[in-house]
Amino acid sequence: MTAAPTPPRRTLLGHVPTKWLRPRRFDVVVRLLLVALFGTILVLLSGELATLDARVVYPAASVPEILAAMGEAGRAEYRLVALLDCGFLVVYGWLLVTWVRFLKLRHGLPKRMPAALALVPSLFDAIETGSVLRLLSRFPEDDPTFAWAASLATPLKWFAFAVVVITLVVGEITKWHHRHDAR
Repeated sequence: MTAAPTPPRRTLLGHVPTKWLRPRRFDVVVRLLLVALFGTILVLLSGELATLDARVVYPAASVPEILAAMGEAGRAEYRLVALLDCGFLVVYGWLLVTWVRFLKLRHGLPKRMPAALALVPSLFDAIETGSVLRLLSRFPEDDPTFAWAASLATPLKWFAFAVVVITLVVGEITKWHHRHDAR
């Protein structure tokens, strides 16, 4: 005799299937593989191109010089990589939120921790990528506002990503430590 399926739960988004709210390890692994595949494609496409995304810190004043050093073909290639990065930030944001939800449900992370905090690196990545696309579309005109936004968002993205990864590692260790606790 099988148990009746759990009905959809009412959330701020309306009725959401319960499976979406309770990710399994399989869901995390599949999303991790998608991120790895997408990331590999981005790395292969960018090749030897020294993109702003790959740098941890750079001054806003150096952005026009960095873009000029790429040449016309390099900037066209960077535009393609930046457009694909828009999709990548959605995919890795989806992975991070799923992983946080997975760990919260299995007592690896506190229940009160909002899973949406895992979207902070994606938010900074979106600011960075949008600024880069704007700078590339207006090149050779210099736009210090977008250069400043990109140079500020990049280290914040890397810092937020490091915080989320450390949180996930701590959550996995906590989950593993409590794996035999009675629930």
